[in-house]
Amino acid sequence: MNSGEDLEFVAEACRVSVGVAARLLATHGGDVQAAVLAGLGDRSPTSPAGHATKASASSEDVVLIDSESDQERSPAAKRSCPGVGEASVPPSTAPTTQAEAAPSTASQVASEHTVGQLGVVTWNINGLTEEPGLLKPRLRMVAHELLQLRGLDVILLQEMTTTTVALLQPLLQARFPHMRVGSTQPYFTAMYSRLPLLETQRLAFDREATSAMCRNLLMAEIEPQPGTRVRLLTSHLESLRQGATARVAQAQRVQEELARPDCLWAIFGGDTNLRVAETKQLSTTAKQHGIKDLFDLAGCPKEARYTWDMQVNDTLHMDRGPRMRLDQLWARPPPDDAGFDVAHYALIGTRRSESFGFASDHFGIWTIIRYTPDTCKTRKQAAP
Repeated sequence: MNSGEDLEFVAEACRVSVGVAARLLATHGGDVQAAVLAGLGDRSPTSPAGHATKASASSEDVVLIDSESDQERSPAAKRSCPGVGEASVPPSTAPTTQAEAAPSTASQVASEHTVGQLGVVTWNINGLTEEPGLLKPRLRMVAHELLQLRGLDVILLQEMTTTTVALLQPLLQARFPHMRVGSTQPYFTAMYSRLPLLETQRLAFDREATSAMCRNLLMAEIEPQPGTRVRLLTSHLESLRQGATARVAQAQRVQEELARPDCLWAIFGGDTNLRVAETKQLSTTAKQHGIKDLFDLAGCPKEARYTWDMQVNDTLHMDRGPRMRLDQLWARPPPDDAGFDVAHYALIGTRRSESFGFASDHFGIWTIIRYTPDTCKTRKQAAP
């Protein structure tokens, strides 16, 4: 039997009664995520496959998300976790109007995928904002930013909540119909993709990496071209100064997963919360694993250095505050791909609305990775 917390989570995420949430959970064998995704999907008149679905009482239209089987690895215990928000030369301060913040239609931002390129965004969207009245317009700014990026394939988000899922899903589902979440409460990570997300796994941090903040590692794979498998990873590592030991251990665990030999290459993006000294500390093991920091690979662009810049971003009202590169993208390239490179690396979310400020206290990172498809086959297919 599911707990009352599970029922409340499904009910809140799907905007349905507890009774409907209970039926969704029963239908899906108690799988909370499957119940949420099915509940969201039932609001759409048709699923991606074109099959009719039952309409719900909600007025929001959400397309049914794919239902590939998920795997749970050492599931983290449910606990009450503190909300922690933490991410550039000065961005444009040109005001954003409400009209500008509205997301474009799918036809206006049709995906243009180029063989040998992969577009990835990582962004902490500040779903734990202390100004809930600003959440909806700020999320519309988030969606607007994402839908303007041509060639974007994968979105890695942190500080998601049931509310942000419900608000973002109808805005993103036409272009990014595949979605997975890293947990169910109280806040979590998420992946959105234009391609099916395969072999999803959620890894709980343990031992010295054990999280006191319900942080874990969400992983999945995509196949940009037949036989070309890419592993995707995202996480929100431990926050605050007192979380340093766990944070470094969590980052090392991420490195180990990036280096796993069963997939030829892998990408991690997330809010690492790593300080400069910690990043330097991790560089030795990163080199041993063949892991590249995409910021370094892009030439360390000064305009994209600070993803949490309290001297520019006034969301948290920290006058003359800190500037840090908390959000990072790492990759473990295919060993035989001499052409693996970063074609584009920039910050997003740098425009400030006169009405409600920045979309988040973090700026997101938008990158385009170039790779040689023939060197990126799965090990099974690449073997003689």
